[in-house]
Amino acid sequence: MNQWVEVSFPHGLGDCVYFASQIAIYRQHGISVRVHCNLDKAILFRAVGAEVVHDKPEVPTVSYFDSPGMRHGGSNGHGGNAGFHLADINKAGHNFSRAPIPNIGAPKDLWQAFVDVRPDVFRLIEPTVWREIERFTRHLPRPLILVHTMGNTFSDTKNLPRDLTEQLYRELLNQTDGTLILLDWDNRVPKLASHRVRHLLDDWRRLSVEELIALQAVSDLLIGIDSGPFHLTRLTGIPALGVFPHPAHHPVKYCLPCATQASVVPKGTSSWIDRLARISYSLMEEDSITGECVAKHAVRMLAEPRYLSSHNRAHDSLLQHWVRDRCKTEGGGSLSARVDRDRGFDLLLTEARRRFVVPTMVETGCVRAKDDWAGAGSSTLILGLYCQATGGALSSIDINPRNLEVAKQETRGLDAITFCQGDSETVLRESNQQIDVLLLDSLDTEAANHREHCQNEVEAAIPRLHRTSLVVIDDTVYESGRYKGKGAFAVPWLLDRGWGVMHSGYQTILSRAGGSIRLGPVQQESQTASSASPVPKRRFFVCSYGGCGSKLLTEQLQKYGQSFHIHSRTPPRRLTQVRGEHFTEMPLPEDDECDNRVIFLYSRPQYSLMCDASYGDVHWRNIEVPRQVRYNIPHRREDYLALDDDPVNYHEFFSNYTKGEPRSYDVIAIDFHRLWDHLPQVFELLDLPSTDIASFPARGAEPAGVKLDTWPPIFEEINRSIDAMPPVLLIPGTAHSSSFGSELSAHEQHAQ
Repeated sequence: MNQWVEVSFPHGLGDCVYFASQIAIYRQHGISVRVHCNLDKAILFRAVGAEVVHDKPEVPTVSYFDSPGMRHGGSNGHGGNAGFHLADINKAGHNFSRAPIPNIGAPKDLWQAFVDVRPDVFRLIEPTVWREIERFTRHLPRPLILVHTMGNTFSDTKNLPRDLTEQLYRELLNQTDGTLILLDWDNRVPKLASHRVRHLLDDWRRLSVEELIALQAVSDLLIGIDSGPFHLTRLTGIPALGVFPHPAHHPVKYCLPCATQASVVPKGTSSWIDRLARISYSLMEEDSITGECVAKHAVRMLAEPRYLSSHNRAHDSLLQHWVRDRCKTEGGGSLSARVDRDRGFDLLLTEARRRFVVPTMVETGCVRAKDDWAGAGSSTLILGLYCQATGGALSSIDINPRNLEVAKQETRGLDAITFCQGDSETVLRESNQQIDVLLLDSLDTEAANHREHCQNEVEAAIPRLHRTSLVVIDDTVYESGRYKGKGAFAVPWLLDRGWGVMHSGYQTILSRAGGSIRLGPVQQESQTASSASPVPKRRFFVCSYGGCGSKLLTEQLQKYGQSFHIHSRTPPRRLTQVRGEHFTEMPLPEDDECDNRVIFLYSRPQYSLMCDASYGDVHWRNIEVPRQVRYNIPHRREDYLALDDDPVNYHEFFSNYTKGEPRSYDVIAIDFHRLWDHLPQVFELLDLPSTDIASFPARGAEPAGVKLDTWPPIFEEINRSIDAMPPVLLIPGTAHSSSFGSELSAHEQHAQ
């Protein structure tokens, strides 16, 4: 039975963003909230199901006090803050379970659910608002960059100085072809005369919160201070770069972790907090915050990600900061007057992205000092974040327990790292783990046997390296016809065995000659004497337009091989690599040996629309509905069903997979509504063991309001096509000989 709480929340936009997300958690615990708030902010609370009232009765006020956590933590190295949780420091986390709202648990226990809340605010935007935004932005040069540099409170510690702001404008105009939209409701920010600079009040008008949400939805980046527009981006999903010039206003205290937000902070002023949260908050620490450095990070966030997928844009920016900024040094090292680890790591990560989707990496010698970017390069942080963002794994080996303890403290939040104490040569020799990237950086060059030790590591690891593996040897430079440093013996040894040098700077990177792209984990050969053939390598591409059970099927197929959840509207003519939830333009290698199965899982659109995650602007973007079409999609499902035409064009999506252009691969088309009645046929086509049918999850309950036997007029065409299809159909690729020849005639009959 629900408990009702009625409160007043008279606070600013940023606090409203977080309190609305908290209400979503309270509702999960059976507490419904009635909020008395400013009319302009009501959309945020309605998005999470709260009842909104605009009068001013005598009801308790939610105070929303600051957290005292930033004042504690100590400065005694790594141990002074070991007991702290981000929820203890964060303002919104601190205000969980506080009167007048009932206690539903400790903030740290509610933290992850809180961070994961993403209410769909777009469904509440009126069509007239979308049209107004479209009229204002239609002819502005892209990209659209929203700039918010002055807030209403704590101006001394939050706002950007005038000279920094003006420098930022100039740098953005010089480095992009886009338009700056200055978010200024009070005529306070510096202005700059340019066709590519627009000021809200001069060139348009004051925006409501609803209009600001819509403007963010059609823009490409927001640069903002600790104020409402920046905090709002966690709900709108626009990439956002926060600028926090003073430690009193730190992202950890006033924001929640968000995959689309990165923040620039001054280095060293809150060092223990920065180490605690730099991964989850994508903190980019700068010696001094200037307009030039903010523009640098903004341009990176506007561009296509360099190392990761578009879903990891903030972490990609953080990786670029570490590699291209922090690893770039002016001085020399013990082996050369030029230390260019920035170039080595940059090539390594771009090549790893090209070769591996889920990489397995091993390093010998972990990070052993705080912020040692210039000294040793902090490879553990760089490789650890890359593996975490790609679903891979890093094994870090070091013989010194103190080094490992430092590394664990420096890499908090990177669960993709496994630390191993022991002699690296022994650990490598005894391991049976296949290695995609091997980075060797154990013994210092001052050690007498550092060259021999490095060669021994290579010889121990060589059975675990495959045809596309990469070997990186740190502190290894070329001079006068030979290599010196750690790899002095290992590099010639590898060259004699068919390896080639891809890069030679302060690091040397090698790969096998002719090595090509590899997308998934290589399966080990069978260890039994009775079977000499390798275990089949499996890869499944589960494609859908959403609301079809595709996530469930993707998760089930992971036990048999690598599985991808795909929302690409148009399948490629030849199978390609996957980034995020979409096919890319990079094809699988010609010699790819994986058993690839492409599944198109579809449902009746009236069913798909009723599923929670399959309606709203975020989903329309994901299934590649054009931007100009998304503006006019009704926010209410009943209004959508009453339209004369289908703006999402489900039938086009359906036809692209069931008919479409010639393809070099087969597609297994499955009707979600009849999947459970035809599991034996599905398992046979996917070559899965029939004994696993019994453990396949039972079908869940239908979404409320679904009427499968009723066809809304806009879906008549696709529903007739669905009814004409067999519930499970193999559609052979027309550009090759089908491997399922027995099914060819059935498809031909269907096509006729």
